[in-house]
Amino acid sequence: MTDNQSSNTLENLILFEMKGKSHAIEIYDRILWIIRTGYFTLFFGGWALILQGFFDKDTSFENIKSILIGFCILSIFISIGGYLTDINYLKGKFRVINDLDKLIKWTLINKATVSENEQLKEEDLKLLKNLLTNSGDSGTREYLTPGYKTAKKSILLLYAGSIISILLVVLLLRQIY
Repeated sequence: MTDNQSSNTLENLILFEMKGKSHAIEIYDRILWIIRTGYFTLFFGGWALILQGFFDKDTSFENIKSILIGFCILSIFISIGGYLTDINYLKGKFRVINDLDKLIKWTLINKATVSENEQLKEEDLKLLKNLLTNSGDSGTREYLTPGYKTAKKSILLLYAGSIISILLVVLLLRQIY
């Protein structure tokens, strides 16, 4: 293999990896969307059925108190499970984003080296070896970026807000009935 072929191979590998990481980010977004819509459908759909039964039968609060308490506990566990699942996929997404950013920066800085068949330094080879892998499942803490921290707060608000809203509805029903 000539130096030119080697250079083209590295360029192609880097481009292929960039496309793959961009696609992985899209897939993570789809998975997160499915998790969240499934959670909200299950969570609020279940509560809608419970409350509809409560209002349709004109039942007193005392008669369904144990059902509401049980459903509140179930809702808390569903919310915790949804949150933990969501966070797990969010970490994977941000690992990929972080590695894609590093790969783009490395490529921009080292474009001449890759294009002109210069020998890569040992540290560049080591970095590339880490960046040209499946980032999402790496198990590293590379996801801890400002974007991740902001997204995590938003997600916590979504799941905690769901629980709080239902608890407020139950407390309101208790006062009314």
